[in-house]
Amino acid sequence: MLIGDSHAAQWFDPVRMAADEERWQFISRTKTSCPLLEVSIWYPSKAAIYKECEQWRASVLEEVAAAPPDIIILANSSGYDGWIAENSLPASRSRAQQLWETALIQLLKRLTPQSEVWLIRDTPRMHPNYRACLSYSDDCHRARALALDGLTDDAQIAHKFGNAVNVIDFTDRFCDEKQCSVVIGGEIAYRDYNHITGTFSAGFTDDFRSILKHHQ
Repeated sequence: MLIGDSHAAQWFDPVRMAADEERWQFISRTKTSCPLLEVSIWYPSKAAIYKECEQWRASVLEEVAAAPPDIIILANSSGYDGWIAENSLPASRSRAQQLWETALIQLLKRLTPQSEVWLIRDTPRMHPNYRACLSYSDDCHRARALALDGLTDDAQIAHKFGNAVNVIDFTDRFCDEKQCSVVIGGEIAYRDYNHITGTFSAGFTDDFRSILKHHQ
């Protein structure tokens, strides 16, 4: 089962293809701007709590509890600064990060007793104006430190769970030691500053196939 927000949905094709090739049943439950972590999402455009997200999340968690998958692949944007609410108002960046990490630990405690969990570290963030660069050059990139700024250190959190939680960190496929690139192997990797293209995503099928083989 692939679960999460749009940052999980971007991995749909390679996970589905890997499952098909390995003859696994594949289920996907994703919702844009709605992480599976139990945090209140503040919808800036509506200046209100995203209630539909809470209803969807409760439904998915109920489904998982009723029929735990052998493997859960979990992915969420960790860039919800300004989108996490506390007491019905947006939380500060530092408080939002704290709420996020606490909720991630609670979620993993809930999922790990009956499922093998693979947590995908969030995609490095490209500069918001990267398309302007692409209009005249393929050599478009962002400093690695800036691309990873604000992203949760999933490995540190997963360490608390031993072998029950595995982290999939694709950062080095986007970045070298100093910078992260828009064009990788002749392909445009990003469809916006924080999501990758379907074409680039498909190149990760072997990685997900290895996860399924590892479980077997």
